[in-house]
Amino acid sequence: MPAGGSGCFDENIPFPYSWCEGLAARLRGDEPAARAAFINARMELEQMMRDQHDYAAALCALGVVDAALGNKEDAIREGQRAVELLPISKSAIEGAMLTNTWLSFMHGRATRIAQLNDWPR
Repeated sequence: MPAGGSGCFDENIPFPYSWCEGLAARLRGDEPAARAAFINARMELEQMMRDQHDYAAALCALGVVDAALGNKEDAIREGQRAVELLPISKSAIEGAMLTNTWLSFMHGRATRIAQLNDWPR
């Protein structure tokens, strides 16, 4: 992400600006534009991960982007790795919940979201 701080953040999770564009496109019902923006966000986050291999917050964002793209296995693996990199904390749990919520949304599994409500806060 550029040093100017462009992008959008969820607390300390560095979502690229293209993630925000993808969300807006999805809300408009423009799935091709959403997918293109999410792919761009994925590429930006992959570069961030090449530069900072153990950057848990970027790995969490990558997992959420993969969930939005429907890449379930990648999203789960990235979310698990992000949690491994962070000490047990509110941030680690929120990051895992964010990834799982997107997976649930993308795959229409309301039971997964219900399970997340049982996680400690």
